[in-house]
Amino acid sequence: MQVLVTRPEPDGSALAQELSALGHTPILAPMMTIAFEEGPPPAISGDCHLAFTSANGVRAFCHLVSERHWPVFAVGEATAELSRQMGFSEVYAAGGDVESLANLIGEHDYLPNQIFHASGAHIAGDLAGRLQALGIQVNSQKMYEAKAAKQLPDAAAAALRRHEVQAALFFSPRTAAIFAKLAFDEKLRAGLGQSVAICMSQNVATAIKPLPFADVRVSSAPTKMAVLEALEMLASQA
Repeated sequence: MQVLVTRPEPDGSALAQELSALGHTPILAPMMTIAFEEGPPPAISGDCHLAFTSANGVRAFCHLVSERHWPVFAVGEATAELSRQMGFSEVYAAGGDVESLANLIGEHDYLPNQIFHASGAHIAGDLAGRLQALGIQVNSQKMYEAKAAKQLPDAAAAALRRHEVQAALFFSPRTAAIFAKLAFDEKLRAGLGQSVAICMSQNVATAIKPLPFADVRVSSAPTKMAVLEALEMLASQA
């Protein structure tokens, strides 16, 4: 299958390699580019815990901060694995969304007094509100910005116009909303009637709903693995 990959880099290329290994043909169409904040590292107390709600939060934090001694709460296993690769040793993985991350922190054996959240300019979910209700102070600091794409790559737009894209993968509501806007702006709606959108959550599916995809499917869990499983199920039905 020809599969549209909307994740920003470097996650888009990594996902494209996985799709190729599964026998699919990926078409890269990153809907955002990631820009890290520059400047002095943030002041973080020694007894603080870190919260990462995305892999880009991990990368942005490590771009500014060299120390790796803090415990880490990661939104999902992929973010947790990247945290380990970047040098953190005490890492806990939630189930893939902000709600499960807040639950993980709140139910931890040692309830931290303070959480440092390395966030993007656009924050999805109310992690701070959920944790403050538990008496945990949250310092959310913007450490990167995901800038919206202004147009689709030529190869992706051409494949859509030729009705060659069988599936499109969406991992966040904002990514889906940016794609929806560009599809309208570039008059690509007609090319979606042969494609199936596979979304990581119902919120993502809601953001893509204005577009006339042949079908919109939501993965069984908010994880990359579940999205790929939904894609493989679609491929088996083709």
